[in-house]
Amino acid sequence: MPPIGEWISYTNYTSKWRSFRIGDYRDFLGTFLTEKIQKAIEHWLTRNFTNSSGMHREPGTEEIIRQATPYIHSSFEGEAILSIGKAVDFAQKGASGLINAMPFTCMPGTIVNAVLKRCREDHDNLPLLNIAYDGQKEGNTKSRLEAFIYQVRQYQEKINSSNA
Repeated sequence: MPPIGEWISYTNYTSKWRSFRIGDYRDFLGTFLTEKIQKAIEHWLTRNFTNSSGMHREPGTEEIIRQATPYIHSSFEGEAILSIGKAVDFAQKGASGLINAMPFTCMPGTIVNAVLKRCREDHDNLPLLNIAYDGQKEGNTKSRLEAFIYQVRQYQEKINSSNA
């Protein structure tokens, strides 16, 4: 799951982009200053965790969008571009599998589901599991998760043997 701060940064990014595009420089400046204050508070809150073992640097909004653009155009706004960009980020940082969990009939989730198949192929067939939740108890979810874990272990073994 990407951090909630990613969505806040993204909404600031799109707001600044729109304001600049239409020439509303007052709104652009207001969003710019708000973002600077938010980043300072975020830095203050996370300063004790940045050097923790296992912590990865979170990419900025521009980087997430850049990572997603081979799969989805940057003008396609919303959760889909963030989810694809974050999936690429996870793959590049060595994730051994990805789970796309989404609400049933969620349009951005459905788009991500389709696009992740190509992303998966571009990242050495990284194991991928798409799960849609509709509020009903699903009998096959446990089996699907067990199969996914098996695929992740096989993927890890393949990666470890190629690095040896």
